[in-house]
Amino acid sequence: MDIDKLLTELVHKGGSDLHLKVGAPPIMRKKTKLCTLSSDLPIINNHTIDQLIAPILTDNYQEQLREYGSVDLGYGLKGIGRFRFNIFFQRGSIRVAVRHIPHNVPLFNDLNLPMEILNIVNKAERGLILVTGATGVGKSTTLAAIINHINKTKNKHILTIEDPIEFLIQDHHSLITQREMGVDCYDPHLALKSALRQDPDIILFSELRTKDVISTALTAAETGHLIFSTIHTQEAAETINRILSVFSSVEQQSVRLVLSSVLKAVFAQRLIPKKDGTGYIPAMEILINNYRVQKEIEKQHSSTEQIRKIMTESKNHWGMQTFDQHLIEMMKQKLISKRDANRFSTSAEKIKLISSGISFENQFEKYMNQSAPEQITKTQDISSTGLSLKTKTNAS
Repeated sequence: MDIDKLLTELVHKGGSDLHLKVGAPPIMRKKTKLCTLSSDLPIINNHTIDQLIAPILTDNYQEQLREYGSVDLGYGLKGIGRFRFNIFFQRGSIRVAVRHIPHNVPLFNDLNLPMEILNIVNKAERGLILVTGATGVGKSTTLAAIINHINKTKNKHILTIEDPIEFLIQDHHSLITQREMGVDCYDPHLALKSALRQDPDIILFSELRTKDVISTALTAAETGHLIFSTIHTQEAAETINRILSVFSSVEQQSVRLVLSSVLKAVFAQRLIPKKDGTGYIPAMEILINNYRVQKEIEKQHSSTEQIRKIMTESKNHWGMQTFDQHLIEMMKQKLISKRDANRFSTSAEKIKLISSGISFENQFEKYMNQSAPEQITKTQDISSTGLSLKTKTNAS
């Protein structure tokens, strides 16, 4: 077996991921299903997998693999595309997971992302914009589409620090500088710190992980740069506490003040299976740092639930939305099934309530208007959810 031939076959068969594991044949993911890449390929053994990764695992990457137990790297195959490799140990043997990155940089309009994201990006000149979500939900693809949109519409110096580089972005109206961890730079904090001396207007940093990196990113945003990055949080509202958690209790209040002033927006992403079974579609949560959100961040004990409430109430005027609101929209458009809307929602009960056309606030107001003209003392069901309200009203 040859790694280039395996990758070529993966692309030709329309697969998105390739799995190489000792004791199994090469496995690909096509749409949502796992299946063998080819019935002609043999079971992989330790010798085979060592031979497969030898051409791409340089001495530096071998050292990282030995020290950390896993390594990420990018690999390009001319005429086929680029690939993101994660090579790691599993039960004492090498295991490989490969993601095919399409050759062309994705266009924002092709990703089914809410247009409100572009409205925010187009207006932003400085500050911090984060894309969050679990591994494999398309954060890097979303960021690449955003950066490519800026590249085609604005005259900026865009500097990226990626681990690894996935999409190769060519200069259009902007000047693009792409640096890869493990190839062009080695220490994430130093790479980001030195970026500030390289005259960038916009910096894309692949992930905010450590206290030093987060501090430097906040400083960069505070000094007039526009920073894009990712964080592994499931929801937009959780991101605030995730950032604060890396700092000591003594530092947190000053960090709150900086974060409340530089944060522009948080886009949280989940991939939902399409109802027609042809792949996935992104569900997006959008948090915009308006006055109410800013004041909540500044509080000593900011409430995730309160931020989520602000998002829910700010959809019409600010363009914010929660996962549940977006899932309901996609369900009504028949893009996703009701089952998957419930499965991927933050609150399945709320999905059921809203999708059935019931709003607690509206039902409460209707009940009070009906009850006001007469003197009543009773318990009355408000909705099919089992909620009830006991009230006593006096006629005026």
